[in-house]
Amino acid sequence: MSDKEGKVLLEAEGLVMHFPVSARSLSPFAERKTVKAVQDVSFKVYEGETLGLVGESGCGKSTTGKMIVKLLQPTAGAIRFEGADINALKGKEELAFRRQVQIIFQDPFSSLDPRYKVGQTIGEPLVVHKTGDKKSRRERVIEIMQDVGLKSEMYGRYPHEFSGGQRQRIGVARALALNPRLIVCDEPVSSLDVSIQAQILNLMKVLQRKYRLTYVFISHNLLVVKHLCDRIAVMYLGHIVELARRDDLFARRLHPYTQALFDAIPIADPDVKTMNELLQGDIPSPIDPPPGCVFNTRCPYARQRCLEQTPALQPDTDSHLVACHFYRDLRPSALRAEQSAEEAGKAAV
Repeated sequence: MSDKEGKVLLEAEGLVMHFPVSARSLSPFAERKTVKAVQDVSFKVYEGETLGLVGESGCGKSTTGKMIVKLLQPTAGAIRFEGADINALKGKEELAFRRQVQIIFQDPFSSLDPRYKVGQTIGEPLVVHKTGDKKSRRERVIEIMQDVGLKSEMYGRYPHEFSGGQRQRIGVARALALNPRLIVCDEPVSSLDVSIQAQILNLMKVLQRKYRLTYVFISHNLLVVKHLCDRIAVMYLGHIVELARRDDLFARRLHPYTQALFDAIPIADPDVKTMNELLQGDIPSPIDPPPGCVFNTRCPYARQRCLEQTPALQPDTDSHLVACHFYRDLRPSALRAEQSAEEAGKAAV
């Protein structure tokens, strides 16, 4: 639950997404296999909040985002937008859903058609959904361009004439064109310089207030989601392993994987000695994930039960969920990162 808890805008229940491995990569006698990208993922998104999905590359967060906007059809499970199963929508109902849910892509270069001018790119959703006439569409595009920090004289320019940060502003403007209620942000600042990242993040906060937006924000950077998100879901190998309010998660990391993510955040001071322990081993293949808890191959606290039984996402408090059999025994270890942060604060003073 969130400080902005209220109406549930979107709910995912038991999401599963499997991708069949191409037959070309297998011998004629090999057993056909699948990539288990997302496994039994459930969460709610409240109207007006920002829900962050974080984790290492390959954890399934982008796949989850694409299922939310119907770019992918889930293998199993349901996604409900205002109570309606989006995968059952057809015709006008599906068109109405697509107007209300948009996406901002990660790469501001490949996500823009190099043959389209900026005005065409931002205005295309208005054309597809037959919104207004040519004059009103142009006025709407110029209005949005100004909202995202682009000058109106840029209307007739091509994408190659813009910097990376400006291109991402174009992507944000395109997502805003139809006045959506929910925007999935798929690592929208990961390819930008740090100073430009801050500008885009601050812009998104301003736009959220002005347009009354709800965000699902996907990132691998914990400091970015701390700046923008109200709640954070931590994913590992297709599973949500922890879900909590932002401040609660940064104060109490209950899952060993979440603790490891925080331990990996570098402290920019050579005089500060940390007590962090980095994870050992590699992420298992999503084609053949380990039985039981998916984190058991890298968890320093794994026991026999972890090898046999998959932990459910259970509440520690009403707003803090964790998928670990023995997280109560591991709470003292969560203090390592806090001690390191305290040392960093003392050094800064």
